[in-house]
Amino acid sequence: LGPPGGFQAPHDPPKLTKEKAIAMLDDLIAGLSKGDFQAKLRRAMRAAGSDTKKIVKARQAACMEVQIPVVANYGFEASFTGVLRSTQAFTKELNADAEVSQKSNTVFWLIDPVIQASSPVPTGPAAVALKTTVELRLP
Repeated sequence: LGPPGGFQAPHDPPKLTKEKAIAMLDDLIAGLSKGDFQAKLRRAMRAAGSDTKKIVKARQAACMEVQIPVVANYGFEASFTGVLRSTQAFTKELNADAEVSQKSNTVFWLIDPVIQASSPVPTGPAAVALKTTVELRLP
C-alpha cells in the first residue's frame, strides 16, 4: 500500500559516478552515431520543416529510440521520464569533468544535423567511437 490518497513519491534517480556517466555517454554516442539513426533523424527533421515545435518533437521522438534503452541499462526508468532523470543525474561536478564535457558535446552534436552541417566532427577521446562506427555524410 502506498501513502494515503494514492500519492506515491517518485523514486530517486540512480546516482552517476564519473565512470558510469562516461560509460553511459559512450553507449549513447555508439547508438546515436549509427548511420540508420542519423538517416532517420534527418528524415524526421526534414519532415518537420521550419516549425520549431515540430522540429523539437521530431528530434525527441527519434532520440528516444536510442536513449531509452541506454538509460535503462544504467538503472533509470525505460521511459521519457527516465531520460529526463538521467540528464538530471549529471551534476555540476560531473559536467565540469573534461572527459564528461567532451562526450556530452559529442552527444549534442550527434542529435543536431544543423550543428553537424556547420561544425566539424568533434575531436578528442569522445570522437574515437564516432570515427570507428560511422562515416557521416552530411547534407
